[in-house]
Amino acid sequence: MADTGPARPRRVCAKCDRTESYKGLCSMHYREDRNLRGTVRRRLNEDEVREIRRLAAEGVNRWDLAFTYGVSAGTITTITSRRSWKHLG
Repeated sequence: MADTGPARPRRVCAKCDRTESYKGLCSMHYREDRNLRGTVRRRLNEDEVREIRRLAAEGVNRWDLAFTYGVSAGTITTITSRRSWKHLG
């Protein structure tokens, strides 16, 4: 059997200890959030946006940032390319 490298860390739901399946939530909590709001959204604050830009500049993968902050990889791209949050330096 070929060595596949180090095991990836187990990602868990942000609200419980189940294995995460989508946007940082297990299927139960994802459905619950979606039903409550219509869509799953996560509001970022200015400090988080600055931290995302700093980590991206250091080479952190956008998918890992998206998981960490509970947003999509596309949101990370618009933040790091300064298409959103333009007013932050």
